[in-house]
Parts: sequence; structure tokens; C-alpha cells
Amino acid sequence: MYYNWIIILYKGGKEMKKQTMKRIFTVILAVCMLLSIAPVTMAADTADGGYQKGDIIEFGSYPQSKVTNPRIISVLDGFLTDDVWVSYDYYIGTGTEYDGNMTSSDYMKYADLKLNGEKYRAVRFSQYRPKVTSDVSSEATSAQDNNGYELNTTYFFKYEPLTWTVLDPEEGFVMSNIAIDAQAFENFSYYDPDSYDSALGQRVYNSKDCKYLANDWSKSSLREWLNKDFYNTAFTAEEKAQIGKTYLDNNNPFSPKYDGAGTFDKIFTISFYDAINSDYGFDEDGSRTDFARARPATDYAMCQGAEVVSYTGGNIPYWWLRTTGLYGAFAFGVAPGGWIVSSGGGYYNVNRTDMGVVPAFKFNPKTPTLAKGSKIEFGSYPQSEVTDADEVAKLEADSENYLWVSYKYYSGTGHSTDGEMEPGDFMLYKDFYSDGEMFRAVTFSEYRPGTGGGLKGHLYSNQYDNGYHPNNVYYFKYEPLTWRVLDPDEGYIMCDNAIDSQAYQNFVIKKDGKLYNSKDCTNYVSDWETCSLRQWLNKTFYNTAFSREEKMLIGTTFLENNSPDGTWFGTDTGDKIFILSFDDVINSAYGFDSSKSEFDEARKLKGTDYSKCQGVYISQGYPHWWLRTPGDAEAVYLVSSYGWAALGQGVYGTGVGVVPALKLNLKAVDVSVVYDLDGGAWAEGYTAPTSYKSNETLALPTAENVVRAGYTFSGWEQTSFINKTVTYTAKWISNGYIVSFDSNGGTAVADKSLKWNDKVLEGVSAPTKAGYTFAGWKYADSAVSSDTKFSDLAADDKVSGITLVAEWMAKTYTIKFDTRGGTPVADKTLHWDDKVLDGVVPPTKEGGFEFIGWNIVSPKLSVTTLNCTYGELVQDDSIDTVTLGAVWRDTEKPVIIGLENGKIYCGPQKFKVTDNDTSRTAVVIINGKNVEPDADGYYTAEPANGEFKIIAVDSFANMAMVQITVNAAHDYSDWKFDENEHWKECKYGDSVIEKGEHTFEWVTDKEATETEKGIAHEECTVCHAKRNENTEVQKLKTKWEKIRDWLISILVKIIKWFIDLIKDVC
Repeated sequence: MYYNWIIILYKGGKEMKKQTMKRIFTVILAVCMLLSIAPVTMAADTADGGYQKGDIIEFGSYPQSKVTNPRIISVLDGFLTDDVWVSYDYYIGTGTEYDGNMTSSDYMKYADLKLNGEKYRAVRFSQYRPKVTSDVSSEATSAQDNNGYELNTTYFFKYEPLTWTVLDPEEGFVMSNIAIDAQAFENFSYYDPDSYDSALGQRVYNSKDCKYLANDWSKSSLREWLNKDFYNTAFTAEEKAQIGKTYLDNNNPFSPKYDGAGTFDKIFTISFYDAINSDYGFDEDGSRTDFARARPATDYAMCQGAEVVSYTGGNIPYWWLRTTGLYGAFAFGVAPGGWIVSSGGGYYNVNRTDMGVVPAFKFNPKTPTLAKGSKIEFGSYPQSEVTDADEVAKLEADSENYLWVSYKYYSGTGHSTDGEMEPGDFMLYKDFYSDGEMFRAVTFSEYRPGTGGGLKGHLYSNQYDNGYHPNNVYYFKYEPLTWRVLDPDEGYIMCDNAIDSQAYQNFVIKKDGKLYNSKDCTNYVSDWETCSLRQWLNKTFYNTAFSREEKMLIGTTFLENNSPDGTWFGTDTGDKIFILSFDDVINSAYGFDSSKSEFDEARKLKGTDYSKCQGVYISQGYPHWWLRTPGDAEAVYLVSSYGWAALGQGVYGTGVGVVPALKLNLKAVDVSVVYDLDGGAWAEGYTAPTSYKSNETLALPTAENVVRAGYTFSGWEQTSFINKTVTYTAKWISNGYIVSFDSNGGTAVADKSLKWNDKVLEGVSAPTKAGYTFAGWKYADSAVSSDTKFSDLAADDKVSGITLVAEWMAKTYTIKFDTRGGTPVADKTLHWDDKVLDGVVPPTKEGGFEFIGWNIVSPKLSVTTLNCTYGELVQDDSIDTVTLGAVWRDTEKPVIIGLENGKIYCGPQKFKVTDNDTSRTAVVIINGKNVEPDADGYYTAEPANGEFKIIAVDSFANMAMVQITVNAAHDYSDWKFDENEHWKECKYGDSVIEKGEHTFEWVTDKEATETEKGIAHEECTVCHAKRNENTEVQKLKTKWEKIRDWLISILVKIIKWFIDLIKDVC
């Protein structure tokens, strides 16, 4: 009862030594307090299918409810050491969608623990898990924080029985009643800008090699997670043995171009079609609210980052369907309200990690019956070598274009237990077809070692003894495998020969005297569950030997893998393909001798040519062959070439034969037949068979029984066989037709070859016609759209072709007029063949201008006349607007500013010239010589003591002229003045100097005395101009008048002082 708990304590022993004794006693006491907790487990009764549609059953277990009991948390926390944590390897990105830079990281980890017989999972994370694998980690990009889960905190969840809703008891079809986890549909995505497909649009892929779309269910991360991580976590070996492998149709419900590949899965999510199947209890309209589709999220799913909505009283997440959406980037999902959506936004990007996971599966059907002692043919595998020289030559030619594939066989240093063995590419094969039959070519550059760690060389290989040598190519024919029926009631069969040669375990390493099958030294080499041979049988051999339909008939068998004496216990497994056990080969009920030591002919099996090429060891004409039963940690049992069974000497020999076994589901039952006519119909009056016995041959309808317009029937293809229902799809060869195109004056369009249901315009480029917009095609007065098929137009499928006629719509163009200062002219709208200037009224312009025509302003065109059509003007119908500019003739002569005709000037004379025509500068000529203006636009007439003749001529030959004299220097006169100023001026009147205001001073003409007045006047000190002449000057004061004035001034000062004193006192 406490076995797992003791193991955990033992593994953590080294760590616990580092802890204090107080912590040890605390843990032990807490465990003792919890011993009363007893688990309750319920399992589905799958043996007899005793459940009904809509039942809720328990099957498997998974972390669900968060542990909140502090005592349990304390005990579980004590079990945690650094070495028990396992990374989820969740993805994280750079913040750019579909950039292909998302990588797995170990920021989130878990540890599974056992306490008192019950299982728990611990979870912690150092970064938030992004809602999208391309996002960076933050609170804003994660749902974990909103769900109440924080960084660097350990949470514990209890493993509890999973509950499932029975959708179809006949099929054993069940789906989870809860969203058990949160995972991305695809962890990785890459948008390749160069991958645009004209039919499918831009694509998003699941790797940078752009081989598979990111929403391809068959290659998706979610499918792998469900069938590995979840499958191995949730179910015991016994439960796994009850889960069947289901063929899944992964098509898009709206467009076949987005269909996905069919798959065989143990665990899956339901499809769009399942989610609208009323037989399963769902609403047939996926767009409607349907709470039957809603699934609550567990605490564990919310810790993983499921985005939930409080809906219908619970935490309801969005959850994935497996059905593909568009462009590789999207998949279908169910919203919390139960409606189904697939879009480019919201929660359906395949990289979203916040989507819930709701698993589903189908239980295995009941075992069939077979006739005891019979031998049957089932599957095929390379067996007989082709040796005829002519046949070999043909096979060599037929296989030339096929690629070689490496077996990845192991070799080493020559020591079989040193852990240094590695896979290599020294032995290759390729499968190919020749005349409808399948063959395998084999070659090797070095001999295959007799052990996984052996050296490559003929001394160490059985190939040499069997007659197979390096650098040759050998050809083997795929032939039906013959099986011996051991128990018809169980459907138990074994191969009737050794079909291959493989090591029981490729990798072996010795540590502390024990042999392990991996460097982490977790499992012993005799462990069937983890051995190389089991993996090879259930992958390589299974996928090579059986068709899809044959795989559907193979059940999963529960196997006990213990030693015969009960001293060594291996792990129980559930396998599709396996090898017999020791107990099987001494079971007389299976036709074997009950003594292991007898030379039993029933146990002596021949080896095929192919197994000999692989290196099987042959003795007395027979090989040894493996049994799966362990004897101890280092060896398993085998059957010798003499027919006795015994414990072998190792597990690494590559020369031991492989004899596969399996259990079939071949019971004869009524099989329902469904026909997919793929657009066809039954011939009038014909009724097709709808069922047959599985042990009989179905008579399928012939070409006379089916019709389809535009097609020739070419047979049937079996497209599915699920739970006693087989679907056959009609195959058709489409007839060929021709569409011709009359472009009606436009560019020519080539004829198109097409099929009956092909779109007539797909891939057809539209014609062009200068001055016209293509308006589409017509056929017999009916418009033809991009979706129109040949079958929509043809009267019947007997016509050989049709002709479509182009429709055109004349484009409109615009002429704009820049009148350059003249009266405005309205824009003119016209067509390609209209005259440019027809109906255009010329503008007028005041100020001496005469309109003489138009020129082209924009764009730049090469025509020389505007007396033409618009098409002749532009010669390019993409030019929709032309601007013309008015051309004016100036009728007035230029104006010379700053000079006066006939005047005499002294020194250099600057002048300007203006003209009505501002687009061009007038030509200025001085005394017959052209002159140019300075930077400010002035011309200069330099002094020459002579006459100047200055002429200005504009572009229209209008001329202005002045004649002047310019002296070298001025001749200034005496002072001139008026009442305020004075100056000197040139006698030629063109210059004034020394101009300024008068500076007057009084000048006395007669001195004044005490008895007589004087006379004075004002005179300018510069130019001597006079004013105020004969002004009287007062007589001088007498001596007594001066004394009087002095006394009065003294008295005034005393009075003022006295007044100031009174003011200060106040």
C-alpha cells in the first residue's frame, strides 16, 4: 500500500540527510495523520459494453482538483527535491506571430507524487505561460494570473477519475465530460512570405521547411501530446488495452482544399461533424448556443493557463476540435457558450495555449473467432530474394528514382555493454513498385554487427555467413505474411516464420554491475515495455506490414511480462504487435510441447531470405527467435534453432529472429455499406447493396450502375472502415473540354483545356483594350463569373467546347486647363477616341495679352499637335488626366524703370526692366551690346561722358527705348537753401550732397546800452542764411535795479524756507 511512497522517500534520501531531524519527524507524523485517507476508484464496464448513450462513466485518472488541505500540502511539499521535477517543455516566443522563433523552455515544471496510495501532481512555474506560443511571458499575455496562479509558487493537484460521456455505445465512442488541460493545437508556426498559393492564399507551416501546414491534425503538437503525454499519464496498462485505434476523417466542412490527412489515433478530439451530430446529443446548428457542447475546466487546466468564462455557473473554457481551418493558421473550436467558430481572430489561432483540451476515444471491439489450427495470410512484408538476372535488372531500373532510407542500425566499440553504441547509416533500403507489385532493395557499405555494440566486419556479422556482402544491392519481394492460429476464440495468431532479425535491446550500459537500456539507467535491459524490439514491432513493422484496413482489424492486447518462476516482474503492456511469451511456447493448447526442453518441431521456424540479409543467425537450417519474457534484469528467454526454449545469454544480439504475434478482430459481422458517389448518381432503376457479411465479398456496383455528367466511371476506392461501416467512394475520370475566347477587339486570350466541373475562368488572364475597362465575359447573353463552371454553361456533356465573348466599358478621362491668369476654362471629360479640344472655348486675359493656343503641362508627352484624340495624345490608357496650359502673346512693350529719356546723369545709373510676359526676361541692349541684370535684377549704365541708347525687347519683339547722357562726375554749385535746410546740387540736377538743417546763431549788429536799445539777427554757421533780421535788444539795467532784484530774490528764498519748516512741523 505504501510501496510508491517508500520509493519516493528512498530516492529523496540523500536530500533528506541535508535536512534537520525536526523536519523529518514532522513529515513522518503528518503522514501518519493522513493514513486514514482512502481512495475511491470507479472504472467503466467495458468488457460487455454495458452502458447506454448519454451515460457518464469513469475511466482513467488525471490531475484535476487543487489540493487546499494544509496538512496534505505540507506532507507533499516534504517529498519535493530538485531531482523529481520534470519540465513541461512549454513554448515561448519573441512577440511576433508566426515568425518561427518560438522555442521550448523549462520555465514550468511538474512532479508526480504518491501519498497513502493516492497520486498527486505538483506544479510550479518561474514565468507565466503565454496565451500564444509566439508571445513573450508576462501577466498581460497569460491567463494563469487571472486564474489565481502566481509565479514561483508550488500547487498540488489530485489525480481523480476521468468522467466520460457515452456518445455511441455501439461504437464505444466516449468524450471527456471536462476540459482536462490547456494546450496549443500546434506549438510551432512559421509564415513564409514566399509560400503564397494563388488557390489557397498565404500559408502558415509547422516548421521552417514548410512541408506541413500548422493546422494539420496528423502532424499537430496536440495530437502527439494526446497520444503520448496524456495517454501514458491518464491510463493504466489494462485501460490502454481497452482503448482502440480509430480512423479519423480530418476534412474541412466548407472547402475540400483545406482537407487534412486521415489518421489512426488512440486519443483525439472530436471533429466539427461530431460536434453537430444530433445522435451524439448536440445541436445540428454549430452557430447556435448549445450547452451540451460546453465543458467546464478543471483546476489543473486553469493552472495550465486555460482562458475561462464564468458561464452557466462554472468556469467554461474555449476548447479545440481537430478540424482544420484556413491558411494553416486556424482550427475549429467550441466557445464557452457552446457555439463553433473558426476564424482569424480570438481563440482559434493554432498557437493558442489557453484553449481547453477535451479528449475522446473509442473502446476496442469484442474479440473475433477463428478456426483452430488454420493458417491465414494477413499483411505483407519483404521475404523472398529476387535472384533472376533479368528480373534484377528490371528492378534496378524501376527503383532508380526512389530514395534510400537508413535503417539506423547500431554499432559500437566491440564491447556490448559500454553504452558507446550509436545508430549509423551503413545499411539502407528503399521500397518501390514494379509492375504493380512492391519490392524492397537493400544495400550496406559495412557488415551489420552481431550485437548492437559490436564492430562492423564480416568476423562479427552473420550476413557474411548467409551470403550477403557489402556494396551490393539485393532485392526482396513483398509477399503475404502467413500466420498460425493459436487460439481462434481470442483471435490469437503468430507468424509462421522469422520475418526479420533485430536486437531485443539496441542500447546497453552497465552501471554498478547492472545492465540498463539508457544512459539515465532507469530501466533494465530485459524490460519489454521499454525495449527496442517492442518499439520496432509497433512502429516500423506495424506501419510496413499492414494496410490501413488491416490495422483496423488488429486489436490491442494486454500482456503480462513477468519471469516464469515469479521472481522477476516486468511492466505490463498493451501492444498491437508483440512476440510470444515463455508460457505461450510451452502451452499445449497453442500446439506446442509443454516441455521447454523438448526439441519441438512446432517451435522450429524457418527464416526468410530477407531476415538472412538482415543478419539472422542460422543453425541446422533454423534461426533462434526472441520471446518477450524476462529471466532476470539482464536476459530474456528465446527459442533455439532446435525447438527448445531457454533463457538467453543477452539482449543485444542482432542475429536473433523476430516472430511477430497479434490478436485479430475478424469475427464475421454484418457490415453496413455507405457509398460516396462524389457528385455522381445511381442509374435510373438501380438499387445498390447496403450491407454484407464481413467474411463474404461485396459485389460493388459497376460502371453501368452509376452516372455523372462530364465524367467516366473508373471504379471504387474504400475510404473508411469504422465500426462495421465501410465507405466506398466512386472514382471518376473527368472528360476534357475546350473554352475559346473572343476578346472583341482586345488582346488575344489563348484557348483553355479543362474538365467538366472546372471553373472556366480559373487561371485565365483578362484581355486588355486601350481606353476600355474589361467588364467580363458573356456566353449566350449570360454573364460568366469566376465561379462559373463549364458544366454551368454547356448544354450537355457531349459538346466539345464553347466560346466566351469579352464585354468592355469605355473609360473616362479628364483634360484640365491652366489658363495662366486668363479667364477659367472648365475641365473636359472625354473618352479615348474623342478629340482633345473639341468644344473648348479659348480664354481671355486682360493687360495686353492675346491667346495663341495651348501647350502640355503634365504629364510629359511626345505629341507635336493637340489636334488629335485623347488616345493619340497620351498613347497610354493608364494616364487618366492631362493638364494643358494657355499660351499668351504679349502685345505691350517692356517698361524701363529708373531712367528718363533725354536726361543727363552723372556716375553709374541702375535701372530695371519689366514686361507683361513674366515667363521670360526681356533682352536689354545698351549701345548695341546685350547686358545681364545683377542678382537683384538691376542693369547698370556705366559713366562714359556721352550718350547712351538703351533698348529693351521682349519675346514677342515689343521694344522700348530711352536715350540718356551719363557723365563721369558731378559738378556741384554753391550752397542752396530754404528756410529749414541747406545743400549743394549737381548742375545737371541728378545729385544732391551735404544736405542738412540750418545751425543758426545770433549775430549782433548794434550793441545795447543803459540808455539805448541794440539790434541783432540769426545766421546759419554753414551756409550763412539769415533770419529775424533787425531784432531789437533791450537796454542794460542800472546799478540800483540790480540791487533791488538781488534783495527780492533773498526775500523769496526766506519765505520758501519758512513755508517748508511749517510743513515739516505739521
